[in-house]
Amino acid sequence: MPLKPARNVKKPGRPQGGPKPRKAYSSRLLDRSVLLLKILATGSNEKRLSDFSTAGLHKSTAFRLLDALRRHGLVAFDESTARYRLGLRLYELGMAAVSRLDVSQCAPPYLESLVADTGESASLGIFEDPEIVHILRVESAHPLRLPSLAGRRSPAYCTGIGKAILAHLDIARLDNYLNTVTLHARTPRTITDRELLRDDLKRVRARGWSLDDEEIFPGLRCVAAPIFNFEGRVIAGISVAGPVSRMPKDSLPKFTARVTTAAAEISRRLGYIRQVGRAS
Repeated sequence: MPLKPARNVKKPGRPQGGPKPRKAYSSRLLDRSVLLLKILATGSNEKRLSDFSTAGLHKSTAFRLLDALRRHGLVAFDESTARYRLGLRLYELGMAAVSRLDVSQCAPPYLESLVADTGESASLGIFEDPEIVHILRVESAHPLRLPSLAGRRSPAYCTGIGKAILAHLDIARLDNYLNTVTLHARTPRTITDRELLRDDLKRVRARGWSLDDEEIFPGLRCVAAPIFNFEGRVIAGISVAGPVSRMPKDSLPKFTARVTTAAAEISRRLGYIRQVGRAS
Protein backbone atom coordinates (compact mmCIF):
# COMPACT_ATOMS: atom_id res chain seq x y z
CA MET A 1 0.00 0.00 0.00
CA PRO A 2 1.60 3.29 -1.05
CA LEU A 3 2.38 5.70 1.67
CA LYS A 4 0.43 8.97 1.70
CA PRO A 5 2.31 12.19 2.26
CA ALA A 6 2.05 13.33 5.86
CA ARG A 7 -0.18 16.31 6.51
CA ASN A 8 0.73 19.50 8.39
CA VAL A 9 4.39 18.72 8.28
CA LYS A 10 6.29 21.99 8.86
CA LYS A 11 9.14 22.82 6.61
CA PRO A 12 12.51 23.16 8.30
CA GLY A 13 13.43 26.73 9.15
CA ARG A 14 13.13 29.16 12.03
CA PRO A 15 12.02 27.39 15.25
CA GLN A 16 8.50 28.27 16.32
CA GLY A 17 8.52 31.23 18.65
CA GLY A 18 12.16 32.08 17.83
CA PRO A 19 13.34 35.54 16.88
CA LYS A 20 12.92 36.61 13.30
CA PRO A 21 16.15 37.11 11.39
CA ARG A 22 17.01 40.79 11.11
CA LYS A 23 17.57 42.47 7.81
CA ALA A 24 18.21 46.03 6.81
CA TYR A 25 14.93 47.88 6.54
CA SER A 26 14.54 49.91 3.40
CA SER A 27 11.72 52.19 2.28
CA ARG A 28 11.87 53.21 -1.36
CA LEU A 29 10.00 56.43 -0.70
CA LEU A 30 12.28 57.36 2.19
CA ASP A 31 15.43 56.44 0.28
CA ARG A 32 14.31 58.51 -2.70
CA SER A 33 13.39 61.46 -0.51
CA VAL A 34 16.82 61.44 1.14
CA LEU A 35 18.42 61.27 -2.31
CA LEU A 36 16.49 64.39 -3.35
CA LEU A 37 17.73 66.21 -0.26
CA LYS A 38 21.31 65.21 -1.06
CA ILE A 39 20.93 66.57 -4.58
CA LEU A 40 19.66 69.86 -3.17
CA ALA A 41 22.66 69.99 -0.85
CA THR A 42 25.18 69.79 -3.69
CA GLY A 43 26.09 72.27 -6.39
CA SER A 44 24.02 75.41 -6.79
CA ASN A 45 21.69 76.50 -4.01
CA GLU A 46 18.49 76.06 -6.02
CA LYS A 47 17.34 73.34 -8.41
CA ARG A 48 14.73 73.00 -11.13
CA LEU A 49 12.50 69.94 -11.21
CA SER A 50 14.46 68.68 -14.20
CA ASP A 51 17.67 68.75 -12.14
CA PHE A 52 16.46 65.75 -10.17
CA SER A 53 16.63 63.47 -13.20
CA THR A 54 20.02 62.30 -11.92
CA ALA A 55 18.13 60.45 -9.19
CA GLY A 56 16.54 58.26 -11.86
CA LEU A 57 13.05 59.43 -10.93
CA HIS A 58 10.21 60.36 -13.19
CA LYS A 59 9.30 64.05 -12.92
CA SER A 60 5.89 63.26 -11.45
CA THR A 61 7.46 61.07 -8.72
CA ALA A 62 10.06 63.70 -7.89
CA PHE A 63 7.35 66.36 -7.77
CA ARG A 64 5.22 64.38 -5.30
CA LEU A 65 8.19 63.65 -3.02
CA LEU A 66 9.38 67.25 -3.12
CA ASP A 67 5.90 68.47 -2.32
CA ALA A 68 5.74 66.18 0.73
CA LEU A 69 9.15 67.42 1.89
CA ARG A 70 7.97 71.00 1.36
CA ARG A 71 4.94 70.47 3.60
CA HIS A 72 7.30 69.40 6.39
CA GLY A 73 9.58 72.41 5.88
CA LEU A 74 12.47 70.27 4.67
CA VAL A 75 12.31 71.78 1.20
CA ALA A 76 11.34 75.29 0.10
CA PHE A 77 9.88 76.21 -3.29
CA ASP A 78 10.19 79.62 -4.94
CA GLU A 79 7.16 80.11 -7.18
CA SER A 80 8.72 83.09 -8.97
CA THR A 81 11.67 81.01 -10.22
CA ALA A 82 10.11 77.53 -10.04
CA ARG A 83 13.17 76.33 -8.13
CA TYR A 84 13.64 74.22 -5.02
CA ARG A 85 16.08 74.69 -2.16
CA LEU A 86 16.69 73.15 1.26
CA GLY A 87 14.21 74.24 3.93
CA LEU A 88 15.04 75.86 7.25
CA ARG A 89 13.52 72.94 9.12
CA LEU A 90 16.62 70.94 8.17
CA TYR A 91 18.77 73.58 9.84
CA GLU A 92 16.63 73.40 12.99
CA LEU A 93 16.90 69.61 13.09
CA GLY A 94 20.65 69.71 12.46
CA MET A 95 21.23 72.24 15.23
CA ALA A 96 19.10 70.15 17.60
CA ALA A 97 21.29 67.13 16.85
CA VAL A 98 24.57 69.03 17.20
CA SER A 99 23.51 70.66 20.48
CA ARG A 100 23.16 67.20 22.01
CA LEU A 101 26.75 66.25 21.25
CA ASP A 102 29.03 66.14 24.28
CA VAL A 103 32.71 66.99 23.96
CA SER A 104 33.57 64.27 26.51
CA GLN A 105 31.97 61.71 24.18
CA CYS A 106 33.79 62.95 21.08
CA ALA A 107 37.26 63.43 22.56
CA PRO A 108 38.47 59.97 23.79
CA PRO A 109 39.56 58.57 20.39
CA TYR A 110 41.53 61.75 19.68
CA LEU A 111 43.21 61.64 23.09
CA GLU A 112 44.20 58.04 22.44
CA SER A 113 45.58 58.96 19.01
CA LEU A 114 47.59 61.82 20.49
CA VAL A 115 49.18 59.48 23.01
CA ALA A 116 49.92 56.92 20.29
CA ASP A 117 51.43 59.58 17.98
CA THR A 118 53.44 61.55 20.54
CA GLY A 119 54.13 59.06 23.33
CA GLU A 120 53.03 61.64 25.90
CA SER A 121 49.91 62.00 28.05
CA ALA A 122 46.89 63.79 26.59
CA SER A 123 44.14 65.64 28.45
CA LEU A 124 40.79 67.32 27.93
CA GLY A 125 39.74 70.19 30.16
CA ILE A 126 36.98 72.77 30.50
CA PHE A 127 36.95 76.27 31.97
CA GLU A 128 35.03 76.78 35.19
CA ASP A 129 35.96 80.34 36.09
CA PRO A 130 38.59 80.88 37.40
CA GLU A 131 39.98 77.36 37.02
CA ILE A 132 40.40 74.53 34.57
CA VAL A 133 38.70 71.22 35.37
CA HIS A 134 40.51 68.24 33.86
CA ILE A 135 37.74 65.87 32.78
CA LEU A 136 39.56 63.24 30.71
CA ARG A 137 43.13 62.01 30.52
CA VAL A 138 44.90 59.23 28.63
CA GLU A 139 48.23 58.35 30.20
CA SER A 140 51.57 57.91 28.51
CA ALA A 141 53.23 54.50 28.69
CA HIS A 142 56.41 56.11 30.03
CA PRO A 143 57.17 55.30 33.68
CA LEU A 144 58.13 58.96 34.24
CA ARG A 145 54.99 61.05 33.77
CA LEU A 146 52.80 63.61 35.49
CA PRO A 147 50.33 62.16 38.02
CA SER A 148 46.83 61.98 36.59
CA LEU A 149 44.88 65.23 36.90
CA ALA A 150 41.52 63.80 35.80
CA GLY A 151 38.81 65.30 37.96
CA ARG A 152 41.16 67.88 39.47
CA ARG A 153 41.33 71.65 39.10
CA SER A 154 44.23 73.84 38.01
CA PRO A 155 44.71 77.59 37.58
CA ALA A 156 43.81 78.67 34.06
CA TYR A 157 46.55 81.33 33.70
CA CYS A 158 49.49 78.91 33.97
CA THR A 159 48.24 75.78 32.20
CA GLY A 160 48.22 74.93 28.52
CA ILE A 161 44.50 74.19 28.34
CA GLY A 162 43.72 77.21 30.47
CA LYS A 163 45.61 79.64 28.24
CA ALA A 164 44.17 78.06 25.08
CA ILE A 165 40.66 78.74 26.39
CA LEU A 166 41.37 82.17 27.91
CA ALA A 167 42.82 83.39 24.62
CA HIS A 168 39.51 82.73 22.86
CA LEU A 169 37.09 84.15 25.42
CA ASP A 170 35.19 87.27 24.42
CA ILE A 171 36.92 90.47 25.48
CA ALA A 172 34.53 91.33 28.32
CA ARG A 173 34.84 87.90 29.91
CA LEU A 174 38.62 87.87 29.56
CA ASP A 175 38.89 91.36 31.07
CA ASN A 176 36.76 90.29 34.01
CA TYR A 177 38.99 87.24 34.54
CA LEU A 178 42.24 89.24 34.38
CA ASN A 179 40.87 91.92 36.70
CA THR A 180 39.79 89.47 39.40
CA VAL A 181 42.21 86.53 39.34
CA THR A 182 45.24 86.44 41.62
CA LEU A 183 48.31 85.40 39.64
CA HIS A 184 50.32 83.29 42.07
CA ALA A 185 53.80 82.16 41.03
CA ARG A 186 53.56 78.37 40.87
CA THR A 187 57.12 78.14 39.52
CA PRO A 188 59.83 80.69 38.66
CA ARG A 189 58.47 80.66 35.08
CA THR A 190 54.82 81.45 35.91
CA ILE A 191 53.59 84.68 34.29
CA THR A 192 52.37 86.86 37.14
CA ASP A 193 52.13 90.22 35.36
CA ARG A 194 48.64 90.84 33.91
CA GLU A 195 49.85 92.73 30.86
CA LEU A 196 52.47 90.12 30.05
CA LEU A 197 49.80 87.44 30.39
CA ARG A 198 47.48 89.41 28.11
CA ASP A 199 50.26 89.68 25.51
CA ASP A 200 50.90 85.95 25.78
CA LEU A 201 47.19 85.21 25.24
CA LYS A 202 47.20 87.43 22.14
CA ARG A 203 50.00 85.30 20.69
CA VAL A 204 48.07 82.13 21.58
CA ARG A 205 44.97 83.41 19.79
CA ALA A 206 46.97 84.39 16.70
CA ARG A 207 48.80 81.07 16.27
CA GLY A 208 46.03 78.74 17.51
CA TRP A 209 47.90 76.92 20.29
CA SER A 210 49.27 77.60 23.75
CA LEU A 211 52.43 76.66 25.61
CA ASP A 212 52.85 75.94 29.30
CA ASP A 213 56.62 76.13 29.59
CA GLU A 214 57.22 74.85 33.14
CA GLU A 215 54.70 77.40 34.41
CA ILE A 216 52.72 75.13 36.74
CA PHE A 217 55.18 72.29 37.43
CA PRO A 218 58.98 72.51 37.12
CA GLY A 219 60.25 70.24 34.38
CA LEU A 220 56.85 69.90 32.67
CA ARG A 221 56.07 71.25 29.21
CA CYS A 222 52.59 71.26 27.68
CA VAL A 223 51.04 72.36 24.40
CA ALA A 224 47.28 72.81 24.02
CA ALA A 225 44.63 73.97 21.57
CA PRO A 226 41.04 75.21 21.95
CA ILE A 227 37.86 73.31 21.08
CA PHE A 228 34.81 75.18 19.76
CA ASN A 229 31.13 74.26 19.61
CA PHE A 230 28.66 74.76 16.75
CA GLU A 231 28.09 78.36 17.86
CA GLY A 232 31.79 79.16 17.49
CA ARG A 233 32.21 79.46 21.26
CA VAL A 234 35.28 77.99 22.96
CA ILE A 235 34.12 75.25 25.33
CA ALA A 236 37.19 73.15 26.10
CA GLY A 237 40.84 72.52 25.38
CA ILE A 238 42.99 69.52 24.56
CA SER A 239 46.65 69.11 25.44
CA VAL A 240 49.76 66.94 25.34
CA ALA A 241 52.17 67.20 28.25
CA GLY A 242 55.46 65.59 29.23
CA PRO A 243 58.90 66.18 30.75
CA VAL A 244 60.97 68.87 29.03
CA SER A 245 63.58 66.19 28.31
CA ARG A 246 61.08 64.42 26.03
CA MET A 247 59.51 67.62 24.72
CA PRO A 248 62.48 69.85 23.82
CA LYS A 249 61.63 73.16 22.21
CA ASP A 250 62.88 72.09 18.78
CA SER A 251 60.27 69.29 18.80
CA LEU A 252 57.32 71.58 19.60
CA PRO A 253 56.16 71.93 15.96
CA LYS A 254 55.46 68.20 15.88
CA PHE A 255 53.40 68.36 19.06
CA THR A 256 51.53 71.54 18.15
CA ALA A 257 50.59 70.17 14.73
CA ARG A 258 49.04 67.05 16.22
CA VAL A 259 47.26 68.87 19.03
CA THR A 260 45.76 71.56 16.78
CA THR A 261 44.63 68.91 14.30
CA ALA A 262 42.93 66.89 17.04
CA ALA A 263 41.24 70.01 18.46
CA ALA A 264 40.01 70.99 14.99
CA GLU A 265 38.58 67.52 14.37
CA ILE A 266 36.72 67.47 17.69
CA SER A 267 35.38 70.98 16.98
CA ARG A 268 34.23 69.84 13.56
CA ARG A 269 32.37 66.89 15.09
CA LEU A 270 30.64 69.32 17.43
CA GLY A 271 29.40 71.30 14.43
CA TYR A 272 31.97 74.09 14.38
CA ILE A 273 32.67 75.66 11.00
CA ARG A 274 35.60 78.05 10.96
CA GLN A 275 34.80 81.33 9.24
CA VAL A 276 37.41 82.92 7.00
CA GLY A 277 38.97 85.91 8.71
CA ARG A 278 37.71 84.95 12.13
CA ALA A 279 40.31 84.52 14.85
CA SER A 280 38.37 81.84 16.65
